[in-house]
Amino acid sequence: MKKIVVIGAGITGLSVAWKLSEKGYKVKIIEMDKFIGGLARSIKMGNYFLDIGPHSFFSEDKEVFKKVMDLFEGEQGEIPYSKRSVKMMFKGKYVDYPLSICKKHSSSNGNFIYNYVFSEFCEILYYYIYIFFIRKKNTR
Repeated sequence: MKKIVVIGAGITGLSVAWKLSEKGYKVKIIEMDKFIGGLARSIKMGNYFLDIGPHSFFSEDKEVFKKVMDLFEGEQGEIPYSKRSVKMMFKGKYVDYPLSICKKHSSSNGNFIYNYVFSEFCEILYYYIYIFFIRKKNTR
């Protein structure tokens, strides 16, 4: 049996270890923290619990979604299903994340193009092209 060491017991490390163990590998996970989960956890500060990192699970992949939901089989209560709706603030307004260009329906005010004038969109596009293409080319 092949042996593999996974460094980190965050979501990615645990997922990789899980998948590899299903394939027949003997997996050892090394984690430097006292707790598993990486940034997907809550911490207690005084009388309050604060979420750090992701605290939601969304997947468009039905196989992945079912596999994760099956982990909670037999738990008390149901895991609520909710339609994905993630927003980020940009120049004082909430916009869809990931950014969307098309207007999905008339009541949506989170679509990027409909909230910002065309010149702002061009400015952002310019910076995107500059950062990911021109600057990378000049730093090689």
